[in-house]
Amino acid sequence: MSLKNIIEVLKTKNNFLVTSHINLEGDAIGSQLAIAKLLKTLNKKVVIVDEDTLPEEYQFLPESNLILTNPGNFNPEVIIFVDCSGFDRVGRVIGFIPQNRIILNIDHHISNNKFGTVNWIDPKASACVEMIYKIYKAMKIPLNYEAALYLYTGLLTDTGSFRYSNTTRFSHLMAADLMRFDIPLTKIYRYIYESNRFSDIKFLSQILPTLKKDKTGRIAWFIAKRKILRKMKTSFDISENLLNVARSIKGVDIALVFKEMPHKRIRVNFRSQNINLDVNKLAQYFGGGGHPGASGATISGKLSDIERRVLRKAREILV
Repeated sequence: MSLKNIIEVLKTKNNFLVTSHINLEGDAIGSQLAIAKLLKTLNKKVVIVDEDTLPEEYQFLPESNLILTNPGNFNPEVIIFVDCSGFDRVGRVIGFIPQNRIILNIDHHISNNKFGTVNWIDPKASACVEMIYKIYKAMKIPLNYEAALYLYTGLLTDTGSFRYSNTTRFSHLMAADLMRFDIPLTKIYRYIYESNRFSDIKFLSQILPTLKKDKTGRIAWFIAKRKILRKMKTSFDISENLLNVARSIKGVDIALVFKEMPHKRIRVNFRSQNINLDVNKLAQYFGGGGHPGASGATISGKLSDIERRVLRKAREILV
């Protein structure tokens, strides 16, 4: 069993580098901090290294300063990838990973390509933090306030505050267990979702008029032009906020955001409101991946051409 093999490495090795995907969000951050906490409990040496600095809305988390963008002279025996579907998804952190090291791949993306020395992939997990939680339980390592805070943050964000279809009975049981530690649920929610800057909302208002829907009314999308995105100075997640607007429209089954990026690339985020519509397959068609209900792809080309191609393919999966 992969979990057993993961635990064996955690017990027998001493120096660990933990990383996750670019564009950090709650599950990636919570998973990294929680596994680092576990390793420190075992008296192991650990550093967390990511391409991105910690987004402002997550800076309330204790010991979040452990998340670095450069490991310095640290020489790890083991690299732990969490919530990361592919080796190249960590961005420039690849340059800090020595060759011939043990790679633990702990992930819940159905599109994971099993790049690790040891792979534990569980697409049924609503969030990667659920898998880290199971490691704590399997190793009989007691949870504490900080670990509960990390794990709950990842669970909250990847289930969309327990609204998304990936939310399971286990998700709620885990949340109930974490609540034993009196973590401040309201404050966590406010830090993550209700701490937007006025300027960020003004930027959002410039993109809202681009909203479109197809003839069926089942596909809605936004287009975020590069000239607007260039002005943004914060880590405000414009895509997720736009997707939340699009998916809130009555009758919409697929929500999309097209973001113009440098070097003639377009980032497309896909969300499905219908459990029978697998947008992971849609994203994979364009070289991306993720989950059945939430995926993304980066496509090279002209915005208008990519918009037309993606919409044509999205209509094909409507049932």
